[in-house]
Amino acid sequence: MQAATQVKTGSLPELFCGYPRDERLGPVPYPIACHPQAWSAASVFMILHAMLGLEVRGFERKLVVDSPVMPEWLDWLKIENFKVGDGAVSLLVRREAAGASVAVLERRGDVRVEVLA
Repeated sequence: MQAATQVKTGSLPELFCGYPRDERLGPVPYPIACHPQAWSAASVFMILHAMLGLEVRGFERKLVVDSPVMPEWLDWLKIENFKVGDGAVSLLVRREAAGASVAVLERRGDVRVEVLA
């Protein structure tokens, strides 16, 4: 996630090299890497899926958030217009001492949100 904030093209590259991380420098450019690369762009969504325990049950029009956690460097996260079936929800997730809290900011259509501890 830190690398994504440093990439000037606005998209994640195909790969990252194994050089040691230096907080003063951003990612080393790799000019022949594909930009954007589908699997690296999708990795952001897989990270969110893992952090928040997201499960979309489209036929049930339900979003399940199972045992969400936030890294210590991220206090909050806002997800807008998350499609579930033919509806959508917007969420605000806040880091807490024991996991994370989830607030539904907006709901459009027949969508339910279930948060499991």
